Amino acid sequence: MPKSHPTSEAPDTADVDSGVEADEQPVVEPSSEEAGVTPLDGDQFLQANRTNREKYRAEADEKAAKAARKAARSRRGAEGETQGRTQDTAGAVDEDRTPRKLVAGGGGGGARWTRWASKIGSRSWAVAVMVASVVVLVASTAVLAVLYVDAERRADAASAGTADTTTILDTARRYASEISTYNSADYSDLDRRIREISTPAFTQTYIESSQDARRGSTEAEAVSTAKADNAGVMSSGDGKAVVLVTLDQTLKSPQTAQQFPEGFPYQSRVKVTLVQQDGRWLMEDFAVL
Repeated sequence: MPKSHPTSEAPDTADVDSGVEADEQPVVEPSSEEAGVTPLDGDQFLQANRTNREKYRAEADEKAAKAARKAARSRRGAEGETQGRTQDTAGAVDEDRTPRKLVAGGGGGGARWTRWASKIGSRSWAVAVMVASVVVLVASTAVLAVLYVDAERRADAASAGTADTTTILDTARRYASEISTYNSADYSDLDRRIREISTPAFTQTYIESSQDARRGSTEAEAVSTAKADNAGVMSSGDGKAVVLVTLDQTLKSPQTAQQFPEGFPYQSRVKVTLVQQDGRWLMEDFAVL
């Protein structure tokens, strides 16, 4: 016969005791670490976060302030150094502008600038002097050229004048000799020569006015020779010239040959007037003074 099992109505004493003990044991709460919860949970976490942010912000502000102060100090130092250099440069420039004797040596910037400016200035003055010299030379050359041309013209005029004067004097001496040289036995030869050297008007006048003198010379059988060594221009211009000529004349006649075998010397001064016609000087008047 099967073995009977106890029913639930008769619970096991051990189980009852265990249940009682289980009910009587205290409930132990798990620790915060075992539950995964930290003190920063919730409000505490927010508060800590705010505190940390303020701390970090304060530190950042302090670092920024330090950096700003450092930058300001660096900027002030740089500005002071720049100002010092500017003042030094200004002082050097002012000092360089002060008139003084330049020092030959030295390697300062102001001295180099002064020497450079002096060289530039001296070159400018040198160029100006050279340009002025060239201008003066050109002007002098132009003046000399003008004077030379003027002198040439004067020389040419003088030469022309001298040539004209020489021609006038030679012509006057020759004409005076021609008209005073004759043979009373042949006045036709004298008339021919007078026509060749005189104007038609003077030729006619002279021949007509000398008829009485010719008759006397014919009676004396006179022969006259004349030469003119000296002459001078009394006036000249506009194709007309008046010349003073000295004549050395010798008269020969059979009636005086015993007394004057070589002839009778006779000196006279005559005024010869010449006019220029067709490029030739002709005698316009002949007068014994």
